[in-house]
Amino acid sequence: MWRAAGGTATQAVVSTGGGLPAQVLAHPDRVQLQPVFQQWAGTFGVPVSLLEAMCWWESGWQSDVVSNTGAVGIGQLEPATVSSLRIRLGDPTLDPTVPSDNIEMSAALLHDLLVESGGSESVALASYYQGFASVSQSGMLASTTQYVQGILSSVAGFS
Repeated sequence: MWRAAGGTATQAVVSTGGGLPAQVLAHPDRVQLQPVFQQWAGTFGVPVSLLEAMCWWESGWQSDVVSNTGAVGIGQLEPATVSSLRIRLGDPTLDPTVPSDNIEMSAALLHDLLVESGGSESVALASYYQGFASVSQSGMLASTTQYVQGILSSVAGFS
């Protein structure tokens, strides 16, 4: 599923049994991103299907999506997050509008959140959406719970 700029789920994931949902397969330009997801998921040691499902929920694998808060691209990365990830990854040229760069940063962030959460996919996803400190201090908001459940229910539809 992917969210419109306001955060509302707009598309269910229907698996074709072939490793990608029908909605992805309908867009050859997006199918071409699969090796990029595999590369960066492998580099950062995160489950490729989790990364793919999360980014599908975030943007529908569209690099030109910008939220009303300024989150950019496939992984819907906030500007402050991009700045932090450029420093963490040691590459000030990473560009969130470039699909491979955005997926790299999204995979790195997901990795860091999985580590911070002790390997909990639910807490890592919640933290990606709501922020780790907020989830740790206040628990998941209702919208965060919907986000996490939507992604986790979609994981099986990806590679």
